[in-house]
Amino acid sequence: MEQQTGQALSLWSVVALGVGSMVGAGIFALLGLVGAKAGSAAWISFLVSGVVALLAGYSYAKLIATFPSSGGIVEFLARGLGNGVAAGTFSLLYYVTLVIGSAMVAKAFGAYADRLLFSGDGQGFVWADACASLLVIVLAVVNVVSVSSVGRIETLIVAVKLAILAIFMMAALSVVKPALLAPENYGSPRGIADTLGLTFLAYAGFGIMANAAGNVRDARRTVPRAFFIAIAIVMVLYLGLAVAVFGSLPLPLVEHYKETVLAEAARPLFGNAGFVVMSLAALLSTASAVNSNLFGEMNVAYHQAQLGQLPEAFNRKLWNTAAQGFALSLIIILLMINFMHLSSIAALTSLSFILCYLAVHAAHYRTARQTGGSRVLIALGFVSLAAVFVMVLAGMVVSSPVPVIMFGFFVLICAGLQLLLKRER
Repeated sequence: MEQQTGQALSLWSVVALGVGSMVGAGIFALLGLVGAKAGSAAWISFLVSGVVALLAGYSYAKLIATFPSSGGIVEFLARGLGNGVAAGTFSLLYYVTLVIGSAMVAKAFGAYADRLLFSGDGQGFVWADACASLLVIVLAVVNVVSVSSVGRIETLIVAVKLAILAIFMMAALSVVKPALLAPENYGSPRGIADTLGLTFLAYAGFGIMANAAGNVRDARRTVPRAFFIAIAIVMVLYLGLAVAVFGSLPLPLVEHYKETVLAEAARPLFGNAGFVVMSLAALLSTASAVNSNLFGEMNVAYHQAQLGQLPEAFNRKLWNTAAQGFALSLIIILLMINFMHLSSIAALTSLSFILCYLAVHAAHYRTARQTGGSRVLIALGFVSLAAVFVMVLAGMVVSSPVPVIMFGFFVLICAGLQLLLKRER
């Protein structure tokens, strides 16, 4: 069992880490996209996905408490599924998910930057994509040269964005217009179901708490509690924000400004200053999330190479700590930023994340005797997440087939690479 060194973290320190990770770019990038399909019933989608996330958090928490490792999900899958083709495929898919997620969050950064700096609508392909591409390049260089300078301000960024969101939510809830939240403004049941993948994606950041498990005293007891507390806090925040936004903005405005809707919702309450402050919070949050993803990609790739799940050339250094695989990831991110819509990237990211978390449930079921987990809760979590996956996939096949085709392509590539590496070994 790999333990990390350092000062022991308290329960609330781990909770803060999880809340800060979940309340990141997801809510800024996804709230408007959810509203475009679910209407003012967005809160229902966030509630259902929150329950599913709690069940997924149960499996994740139990595995982290039993196998605390810097490898995170890669280690869990190897423990539960064995270091074979299946574990390698899902681990590699998780790496791909981080890459796709980086593109999604960078696109959101570009939309807010375009709206704030160039008064665009955030949906263009000139300044928005240029800002997103520049962000990725700058942060890639920072990660390669020195990540410590960025790490020092992460806690401050989390505190600032949570304070801004909490102030906005409380102010907006005090002036909510009930008529805007009436059932006639709800999307269709099919539309609400289609958004479950996006709202689950807004919770997916709870996995970052895995990195803290090695520094937690009495991890078997503390980490599971931290997971449930953090996800519950975020559920309350997301539900409040959904009611606040859709109770103050008419649906046509939500749909028009779907990629920057939080900033637009702050304008009626606080004037242009509110729009600027919320936009700055979005820029800080999305930049922070891209940085975390890029750092995570380097660490996950290293652990996979150690397990033989990636070719040795993937970790061959090009410059400083930058490896060939990292350079390839950057190329893919930049291509997706400049040639795909935010909604398509988000759809692809949600499918990949859900499948990876289904694999975590499966790994937990097979190691339940070691973790002390309840197989009933594990099965309930698997079935509920599988139901979300099927509903989202069915909706995308009809409305957005391109992300589905790309998802299938990525899964086949990951599986094919693992079969090839197994033969070589």
